[in-house]
Amino acid sequence: MRDQTTKEPFPNFEDPPRIVAAAFQRGLIARSMFQCVALSPPLICTKADIDRIVGILQEVWPAAERDILAAGH
Repeated sequence: MRDQTTKEPFPNFEDPPRIVAAAFQRGLIARSMFQCVALSPPLICTKADIDRIVGILQEVWPAAERDILAAGH
């Protein structure tokens, strides 16, 4: 979702792959499924691992959204 309050979805199916690619560049393996970004961390993840995953997503999500909006999607 682009906006949790209004439930506005991403306008383009190409958007999640951009987020996945940016996350991969920072060491996070994720996959895009339709308009979703899917994660499958192993069951043995530590709190530090989860904190790193969340940190990477917090870095890439706003930047990807700015790129998407600038591209006119």
